[in-house]
This record gives sequence, C-alpha cells and structure tokens, in this order.
Amino acid sequence: MRGAAQGYGGAAVLLASAIYYSLYLRSGFGYTDDGSFAQICYELLNGRAPQDMALGYGILWFKLGEALFSIFGVSFTVVKLFFFACIALTNVLLFDALSRLTRDWRIAAIITLVILLVPAFPATSFYGLCVMLNVAAQARMIARDGGATRLDAGLAGAALALSFQIRPDFGYVFAAALIVLLGLVHRSAPQRTRELATAAGTGFVAASLPLTVAALAGGYGGLLLHQYLDYPRLMIGALLNGVSGSQGGPGLGAGLARPRASWIFSAEADHRAAAIPVYLPVVGMAAFAVFTLTKLRRDFIARNDKALGAAVIGLTAALAAFPHYFLFRPDLPHVANFMPGYAVMIGVFLRQVLDSSVSLPRYAVPGFIAVHLALYAWIGLGSEVTGSIGLAKGRDVRFTARNGVDVRVAPTENELLTRVRDAIEQNSQPGEPIVCLPYCPGFAFMTSRRMLLRNFYIDDGILATEPDWLERTIAQTKTSRPKVVLVSDWAVNGTENSRFTVWAAAYVDAVKAMARDSVVLPGGFTAYFVDPQTANP
Repeated sequence: MRGAAQGYGGAAVLLASAIYYSLYLRSGFGYTDDGSFAQICYELLNGRAPQDMALGYGILWFKLGEALFSIFGVSFTVVKLFFFACIALTNVLLFDALSRLTRDWRIAAIITLVILLVPAFPATSFYGLCVMLNVAAQARMIARDGGATRLDAGLAGAALALSFQIRPDFGYVFAAALIVLLGLVHRSAPQRTRELATAAGTGFVAASLPLTVAALAGGYGGLLLHQYLDYPRLMIGALLNGVSGSQGGPGLGAGLARPRASWIFSAEADHRAAAIPVYLPVVGMAAFAVFTLTKLRRDFIARNDKALGAAVIGLTAALAAFPHYFLFRPDLPHVANFMPGYAVMIGVFLRQVLDSSVSLPRYAVPGFIAVHLALYAWIGLGSEVTGSIGLAKGRDVRFTARNGVDVRVAPTENELLTRVRDAIEQNSQPGEPIVCLPYCPGFAFMTSRRMLLRNFYIDDGILATEPDWLERTIAQTKTSRPKVVLVSDWAVNGTENSRFTVWAAAYVDAVKAMARDSVVLPGGFTAYFVDPQTANP
C-alpha cells in the first residue's frame, strides 16, 4: 500500500506540475540567465568548443540543452520546456523522498505542494534537481525494509556522478553523506558494506562514462577534470569570504549584500519580503541541528539507524545549497533554488519531532514549519523572480524574434526587446559575432547572432581573478570589430562600483571611439554600431 501511494502520489505531482506550469510557460523572456543557457547551447550546437566559453556550471547541463536543440531544433520554447521539466522532476523526487523519510504521504504532499507552487528559478533549476536526485536515491537506501539493495546503492552512485557533471559542489557534499550512510550499514551489516560500496562505484562510473567519453573525443576532457577539481577551492573561498562579509573572492566574482535581519520587522513590505526568506531557513536549520544533537547519542546507542540516516540526509539536503544563497547571493531567486533541499529537512524534522520523546512545546515545530511555508508561498507566488506563476504578472503583450522566441511580456519589456532586436537586425547579419555586456546574451540568441567574448556574465569581481581582463577585451574588440556592442549600466551587485559603465569605463570609452553611431535604449542600455571598414583598429 505504501508503494502504491507513493506511485499514485508521484503521478499526481507530475500531472499537477504539468498543468500549473503550462499556464505560464510562455511568460517572459529572460535575456540574462535564460538567455545565457540558450546561447551557450546554441554556440555548442554551432561548433564552439566548451573551453572557449566561461561556463558557470558543469558541462553536462549545457550538453543536455545542445542535445535538445539538435533533436527538436533551436527554440526558446524548448529551453523553457526543459527548465520546467527539470522542476517537475524535482517535485516528483521530493514527494518520493519525503514519503520514504516521513512515512506519511500527507506530510509529503503538503510540503511538496508549496515547492510545486513556488519552484526554483527556472534557469538554475538544476540546483533543486541535483539535490533531489541524491536525496531520493539515498532515501531509498535508508528507508528500505530489510536493508539497502545493490540497485539502491547503484542509483545513489549514479546521482553523484550526474551532480559532479552539473554542479560539482553538490557531488562533494552528497558523497560525504553517502559515506556516512555506508558507515551506518557497516555498523549493522559489515559484510554488506563492500557489496554496496562496489555497487555505488559502479553506478558512478556508468553514469559518468557518456560525458567522459564525449569530452575526451571532443577535446575538452581537461575542462571536465578542471571543473571537478576546482570546485573545492571555490567552495572554501565562498565560505571564507561569506563568513568574513567580503563580497568577492578567488574565482567568485562579487556577491550581493545580505538584507538586514531587522528588516523582518520592518514596516516596508519590500524589506520584509527580502529578509524573511533569507533568515527563516537559518532559524529552521539551527533548530533542527540542536534537536538532532539532543537525540544523537540516544539514537546511536539504540542503533536507530533509520533516524540517524534520515537526519544526515535532511541536514545535507539543506546544507547543499545554503552557502550559495546565504553567503553569496542572498536573494529570492537563490532562496527558491535552496528550498527543495530545505523542504526535505523540515519534513524530516517534523517526523522526528512527532516520533520523539524529547520535551518540546507540542505545536512549536509544526507551527514554525506551517508559518514558514505559508510566508514563503505568500512572498513567492507574487514574485517574478522565482519559478511561480508570478512570472505571468503584467505580461500580456506578444513578442516574437528568431530562434523560436514567442513569448508574452510586459509593455515596458516589449519596448526594450523590440528596439534591441531591431537595432541588432539592422546593423548586423545572422551568425555574426556581437558583444552583450555585462549580462544579456539572450539578445544574441533572439537574433541568431554569436557572442564574441568568452564571458557571457561579467561583474567587477572578474578583475580579482583576471586583472588584465579589460586590456585583453579591449584589444579583442578592436581586432574583431563587432558590428554591434550592447552595454548596460545595470548595478549587477547592487553597488555603484558594480556598474559596467563604472568599473569598465575604459572599455566603454574604447567602444565609443570605434563606433560610427550609437543609440540609447530603454532600461539603461546603449547600442554602439561599428563599421568594420572605417573603424580605427
């Protein structure tokens, strides 16, 4: 019966996800994150080497997009369908994992519903997907009556491999959790440890093999290895700089400033909406950690390995994406990426409180969880920066462009996109390279242009890792003379110094000297037009 309930529940979650997300699938055109993914996949499809682009995430994420383009054609609709398919799969895996860890489909359904309604930021939906692939696989290992099977361990190893290929830091985090779970198995059944470890290793190798072979054949095996090995340094740098309050660090770029904790009680609705999602998870994680520590010794002595394993999975699920949102990007889109893992933790927390004899006010934990989920749903449903239906708010004007861009946008967005599209189309040809700075590669995608520079995203943190970036980029632009250079004065990290027109003023001046003409566009954009025949080198 439990298995049937999980199966029917998972099907219901999938159906609800498909119906809900179809209501606003065509809402908005993200020329930043959505456009970056689409353009990288488009460049790969057209033969650009992965090492010729500064990929912000693991290669597999973009190779999946390239494969979809090669099968279904280059289309922004394909991109959006891919994002929401990842989100829907995340929802199904969340329900499955919570059903196993809480042994209560009602708890699983309620928590999953909130995450379904306010899902991850679509363009980075791999955060929740990577977390839930690992959580669901590891939950099978500890929830199985009679002990984990080789298939369970093999699936856990495969989930790790996919994580390493998409976002290696999740691979490292869940590898540690898997080692702990195997340690619990060894304590109760030492003869099975080697069997399960071998199965996990086999699953890891099998899932790693396709991309590894493709990387070696395609000449980017070194890049794949570099991504695996470089992430520990990035993780440590993020932790050190985040804890110290620094807004940047080696290889990290500049970070956003955290909202003040006092804003939770602010009279300003915008302040409350910024602070509540950032700080309430900290309270929940701290409470879960304290609660777990109070019963850790008791569970260990009693050999209550299922409770110990569930606690390990719950805490790991929440910790996996916590540093990135809290220490580096403390805003609602990144909180939404973090929430699927956090939802696992609060489900485990609720179950263990209900099962425990530890003295607690009866409704303290359930009440906190209910309030937290309600506030997250209230804030997220009305927001345009999560993956919720808030994306459709005010977007009722149709906009079309090349590469299957056929979306509904707000009137102000339509004016910007139309004028940008026309400026690019009238001053360059499809397939020609253009420049889009600091972060608007979607403009190249919607006009079927290529990106000249290898960095699709740029902020002032680049100078910490590449001090000669400005000089090299100016020289490359002068040599290549792209016909269109788009520049925005957006304060990427919320500070005046993070405006490209401020920290990269030398580049803007160089482009102005080359340009035969320019036009000011809505939203702080300026388009510069260069005539290759008459421009100065």
